[in-house]
Amino acid sequence: MRSEFARAVKALGQAKRGEPLIKLASYEDFSASQFAQPQRTYDEPVVDTNSVTINQRTLRGHIEQIARERGLVFVPIKSEQGRQIYNLGSRNIYFDSTAIFCMDNVTRDWMPVSIPQLLQMDL
Repeated sequence: MRSEFARAVKALGQAKRGEPLIKLASYEDFSASQFAQPQRTYDEPVVDTNSVTINQRTLRGHIEQIARERGLVFVPIKSEQGRQIYNLGSRNIYFDSTAIFCMDNVTRDWMPVSIPQLLQMDL
């Protein structure tokens, strides 16, 4: 666990310095491991990327996929007031049951954003 955390911290440093990222193993790489959890299935509608009112678990997975496709760092960094905060590129975000919230890097305020708005930001 510590070695995986160290790799994630190293990747964050590389991303912030603008260096090429090393490929970190994704959740799918560990799906066959002895620690893999049974796959759950949900009867959920198709994800509309213009909507922020989709299931939190699905939303997080969607953002993780987008980050992977764009070569962005997407890692959990801390828990704040019971919310898991994630680093997405140069932004901090969190999910609740109905929205994505992104911290404004200037005002340090949390603001709700849609997926298209998030992707238009400087990540």
